[in-house]
Amino acid sequence: MTIMRSRSKARIGGLSAEYVFLIVALIFGALFMTIIPPMTAPDEIGHFAKSYAFSQGEIIPYFLDSPVNLFKTWDEYGFNLPASILELNQNSIGVGYNVAEKFNYASLDMTAYEKLNEVFVPLGGQLNYSFFQYLPQIIGISISKLLVGSILPIYYTARLFNFLSYVLLLFFAVRWTKFAKWGFVVLALNPMFLFLAVSTSGDAFTNAVAFLFVAILSNIISENILDKKKLYFSFGLMVAMVQMKPTLIMFGLLYFLIPNKIFTIRMKMLYGSLILFSALAIYYLWGKLFPSQDIMYMDFANPSEQVKGILKNPISFVTVIKNTIEEHGKFLLHSYAGQFGLLNRNISFLAVLLYYLLVIFAVFIREYNQITVTKRMRFVSLMFIVGYVLLTFIALYQIWSPVGHTVILGLQGRYFIPIGAFALLTIVPNRISLPRKFAIPTTIVGIVLFLCYVTIFLTLSYGFLSV
Repeated sequence: MTIMRSRSKARIGGLSAEYVFLIVALIFGALFMTIIPPMTAPDEIGHFAKSYAFSQGEIIPYFLDSPVNLFKTWDEYGFNLPASILELNQNSIGVGYNVAEKFNYASLDMTAYEKLNEVFVPLGGQLNYSFFQYLPQIIGISISKLLVGSILPIYYTARLFNFLSYVLLLFFAVRWTKFAKWGFVVLALNPMFLFLAVSTSGDAFTNAVAFLFVAILSNIISENILDKKKLYFSFGLMVAMVQMKPTLIMFGLLYFLIPNKIFTIRMKMLYGSLILFSALAIYYLWGKLFPSQDIMYMDFANPSEQVKGILKNPISFVTVIKNTIEEHGKFLLHSYAGQFGLLNRNISFLAVLLYYLLVIFAVFIREYNQITVTKRMRFVSLMFIVGYVLLTFIALYQIWSPVGHTVILGLQGRYFIPIGAFALLTIVPNRISLPRKFAIPTTIVGIVLFLCYVTIFLTLSYGFLSV
């Protein structure tokens, strides 16, 4: 493994890349936090309810056969939580589903939402989620409950802690990465990533941990001596990532990029087997606490039969993938960075394409201490992308699509945010680079202008200026 070294850093105006990220993230995060109404992120009621329940030590939801719910199991599992959680969600349902509707910001009274009598609050797909992705929210909720009695400040504290964890983890991810540092910055400032970070969604923390994991592994890969502290820390992250989203198990491929001279094949197989077994065992045992996927998603699909169908005729599933890409490819590209709210408040698709070009542009800003990307690295990165996409397609196909359906339902571009950092390895150049004095300011101006555009769009879309 070769590496170019220098004491110089990627600096612009005295600021390194991680501080540029920090400043931009804090500014636009504060704006997003102010503008975006409560409970308007995808599935946010389920995420907040799950976080709140965890903060009370509740893990296993119970089943309530509601006479007003037409589903057999969907939204029939949940917890008894303060009634104001449903009240807060109810106030945002209109603006969530109707893009023409403006949010009533006057309803955000910190002294309101004090109905603490417990009522049944249903969960959706968050039913069996691990507590790992909710650690920031759990901490924020636990602290705020000691100080206030209204659900609204508790909710906003959970949002704040989620956002700060995103900033902290990605600050260090940008600092520690040994490749595509400015590519990391642009991906970390993906407005959809930021949108999730200022909500109570557990997806933001999951994505941030994935970026941090890639940065740490790139650090290990670049060194001539194995840093066992970093290695063991990465093991902990790997186990946690599988609990947060089992498809993230594909990130384990990064360990095979550690030079054999510092981490032998035998050690990779030994530690890899141990981590794989531990992660899957914990995931399996945790899952046994909850209803199976066949029960959770019986109103939409039959997961077991769907998997059997894929195994019986894998060629037909290739056709399903082809159909899905043809019919929903543009939607996936758009929703990765430009479809907000319940995927119905959408910025221009052209703007999203320009954002992708900015990511590619930023990758050509070479760092002085950047690793030399080998063909083996690019191949492993490509295999990672294919494997992650395939696992995600299978996961969504089995839970949302009727058996034998010709396309995969339920796919969203935001599900692919975690893989961005690792995927950059496929395109990071070794020799070609842009002049830094031109490229770095251009990248900063580009991402700031893009975020300004998104901020203005959300401001007008939600009616913030009409307050």
